[in-house]
Order: sequence, then structure tokens, then C-alpha cells
Amino acid sequence: MNLLFRQVILCTFLSCAAAAIEAANVTTSAAGQLASLVSNPQNETSLRVSGPVNAVDFLFIAREMPRLNTLDLAGATIAGCEISSGLSHTVYAENVVPQAVFAGSPVASLSLPQTGKLEIGDMAFAGSALKTLTLNDNVAKVGMGAFSSCNELEQAHISKSAHFGSHAFASCNSLTAVSLNGIDSVSEAMFASCPELKTVGGTENLKYIGPSAFAACSALDTFVFGNLLQTVGDGAFSSTALAAADLSACDRLTSIGDWAFSSCKELSSIALPAKLKHIGKGAIFDCRSLAAVDMPETTETIGDYALKGLENVSELEIPAATRRIGTLAMSGMKGLKNIHAENVSDVPALGDDVWDRLAKEAIALHVDQDMVSRFEDAAQWQDFDIVAEQSSISDAVVPSGGISARLDGNTLRVRADEGSLAELYIYDIAGRRFFGNGNVAADQTEVDLSQFADKIFVVCASTDTGVRMAIKIVRK
Repeated sequence: MNLLFRQVILCTFLSCAAAAIEAANVTTSAAGQLASLVSNPQNETSLRVSGPVNAVDFLFIAREMPRLNTLDLAGATIAGCEISSGLSHTVYAENVVPQAVFAGSPVASLSLPQTGKLEIGDMAFAGSALKTLTLNDNVAKVGMGAFSSCNELEQAHISKSAHFGSHAFASCNSLTAVSLNGIDSVSEAMFASCPELKTVGGTENLKYIGPSAFAACSALDTFVFGNLLQTVGDGAFSSTALAAADLSACDRLTSIGDWAFSSCKELSSIALPAKLKHIGKGAIFDCRSLAAVDMPETTETIGDYALKGLENVSELEIPAATRRIGTLAMSGMKGLKNIHAENVSDVPALGDDVWDRLAKEAIALHVDQDMVSRFEDAAQWQDFDIVAEQSSISDAVVPSGGISARLDGNTLRVRADEGSLAELYIYDIAGRRFFGNGNVAADQTEVDLSQFADKIFVVCASTDTGVRMAIKIVRK
């Protein structure tokens, strides 16, 4: 090969390389220009765009750049436009990445525009080759399934100001870590069926965890529940690997959704919030590693199948405020030896076959001596070995793990032996609350009962050290 020929080849190669580099860094003066500025779209693997772009440009990238690996739009702005084709006419809004436009794209590295209040359309990047993702604070909305089924995605850093549609990151098979950066809600099925997801950070500001939010995240073994949490949706953590669920700090959480922690086979500890009123259908169903479930005294309803299959629980206390226990709620709890209902002031209504497949005659049901006859007359309850316990008192001091109560005439005096009283609630025998103070903040307090005609009261109190007490008091 002579020298002149080699020089020609070298010059040709350098010219092509220079053209490729130029095409990779494009500055637009108006939206819709990319097709005329990218000279070799079929072979280009990297594209950086500065200036205005619109849906026409996005469609060009998606359709004409099959080898694109890196897409940098950090310096771009998204303009609105209208596209007509035949009889169809579509309007694309500004600052919006159109729905499904990059679905299945080979793009592995993405930088989104950093200016404007950005929205990402439904399924916009679904099934793409993204490996990592950072959503800046200018991202205001992420559509349904926008990043779902991105099977190469390993990490996601979430914009704290964004609103997410359902299934936004669902079925991302390689996703291992997510940083929520203090967002306040996780949408329905947002991370459902991400089998490698193990770490979720920035959960302290969550108020809402939607239905199936982390369902079937089979590697998720830890989760921090903050004190702002108000909602745990149906199936939110179903079939995860959670070893513990500490909801004790969630003072605003009064209900656990249906099937919320169902089939969490590794769950060995659960701490329910002090103000819980409702445990949803199947909420702790089939959590076979649990050896204890302490339901707060405020629990009014226990849903169908709620504790079904908890075969290692041997002791169970029915909360003082419980009015109803649902169908098959405690079926299959074959390790159960004692049920404590001493603080129950009225026999809770039952669904069908609450204790199905249990030898009830071998299980001791502990009730207040004044309630024995009522339990003996109640269907299903009457099948247990009913044990009378003396817990009714009058004009006496009742110690209960650091809390004492004294009834002097019509004056109820309650005292914390250690710390301060945090909450004090008083119920009648039907479970209706007629006195409540959720912020006592004193080591002792008094309540005048003279205005109430009832003779039997259920007193529920707690301290700032975590001690809780429930006692039935009979006024002579």
C-alpha cells in the first residue's frame, strides 16, 4: 500500500470520526431540528442535546437511533408541538416526555432536562436498557409504568417533589437499591415485583404507602416506618422478606390494609401502632415465623383471615376495645395455648369459623369472672376451656407494669410509677369511649366519673416509656 493511498484512508477515517463526534453534541436553535443535525443516526451511540426539542425530536431518536446508549438532555428544554398524520392529530405539551416514546429503547444512561417543571409520560421508558436513574427535583410527575420492566436498572434516586403513577418502577428485575429522598407517598405497585430490591432509603417522611407498593419484592428484608405514616395500603408488603416490621412510632396510623404483610415468611417481629383500630383482612396472614402478636388495646376490629396460619403463636390477648373478629381470622394457629380476654368488657362478635382447625377445648380462654357466663353462652367462645380471672376492682390500687389506678368514690386517679403518662382513655362496657386525653404529659392525673352512670369502666393508659395498661374497674 503506497503512502498516498494510506494518507487518503487516514484522512477519510478522521473525517468520519470528526463527523460522529460533531453529531454527538448537538445545539438546536429551534425544536424539531435533530433529524437535520445528526448525520449518522443509525450508528450513533451517544447524543448530547442543548437547546429546544419536542416530540418530533424524541420520535426521531426513538426510531432512527437504534444503537444509542447514552442520551444527555440536561441542557435541553422541551417545547410543545402538534403532529398530524392522516386523520389523527396529537398535541404534545411542553416539558413533557411523551408517553411510551422510549419504551424498549437501548438507552442505558439518561440525563433529563434540568429546567422546567418536567413530566414523564406513562410507559415513557418502560422496558428500556437504563442501568441507573436520577430524577432531579424539577421532575414533578412520573406517569404510570414510566420505568417499569427496565430489567437492567440497578439503582434509582427519586425526586422528592415528584408525584408517581402506579407501577412506576414495577417488575425491574435488577433493581437493588432505591433512594426516596424524603418523598411523602409511594404509589400503587410502584416497586411491585422487583425481586432484587433490598434497600429502600429516605422513607422517614412517608405518609402514604399504596396498595401493593412493595409486593413480591422478595429480597426486601428491612424497612424503616416513620412517625408521619398514615396509610399502609392493601398488600403493601405482601410476600416480601421483611424480618421485622416496627410500626410503633406511627402515631397517625389507625388501620392496616388488607393483606398488607401477608405471606411474609421471614417476619419474626411486628410492633403495631398504639392507636390502631382496624387490622385488615389477611393483614398478617401466613406469617409463620411470628411467635407473638401484641395488638394495642384500641383495636376494634380484626379482619377476616387477619392472623390465619400463625402457627407459632402460643399466647394471644384480645384487646379491650375489640368489637368484632372476622371469619377464619385465627384459623390454623395450632400453637395457641392461651387466649387472654380479661380486659374485654363485652363479648366480641365473630365471623364464621374464627378458630377453624383448632382443638379449642385444649385452649384456655381467660376472662373476667363477671364475664364467664356471657362467654359460655356465646357461640364459638363457649368451646374453649374458659378460665375465670379476678380483675374487677373497686376503690383499690391496681398496679400494671409501672402504671397504677385508684378509684376513690367518683374520682379516678391514674399514676405513672416511672416517666409520665402519655395517653388515657376510658371506655364503657360496650366499648364506647367517653373520655380521652392523648397528651396527658404528667406523672398523674384525675378524672371525675360522677357524670357517668355506668358502673363498669375499662381504663386504657400508656406512658412515655412505652408501658401500656388496660384494666376493668367496677364502681360500687
